[in-house]
Amino acid sequence: MSQQKVDAYKETKVDRKAKLEKAKKKKNAQKTAAWIVFFAIIAMLLVALVITGINIYTSYKNSQPDYTTEEYLLTEYVTEEETTDISDYVSGDGTVIIDDEGVEVTDETEASTEAETETEVAETVAETEAE
Repeated sequence: MSQQKVDAYKETKVDRKAKLEKAKKKKNAQKTAAWIVFFAIIAMLLVALVITGINIYTSYKNSQPDYTTEEYLLTEYVTEEETTDISDYVSGDGTVIIDDEGVEVTDETEASTEAETETEVAETVAETEAE
């Protein structure tokens, strides 16, 4: 029986080096796979954070009024609660239809206002020339 033990020991000694190398390679492969998964998760989290930041910035920029246009809508400057108070002063598209003095603004009104202003200026010039 002792000869059998010696033979078994010699056999394991011969295969031990190959088995240790195989186990070492398997352990290194597992570590490498774990690191790859770890970095992939970190990369996904960073991408999600960047996309969230871009979405927040885009929604913020879209919520700001556009100052590049020449015509400004009154609804850009008031909240929804305030629009019920000013609904008499705003047309369907949000443009103001009544001026500060309570006069409805139309092309004719603007023309008459310009004519009145020109008349007032002419009268003022005439008065200053008469003096």
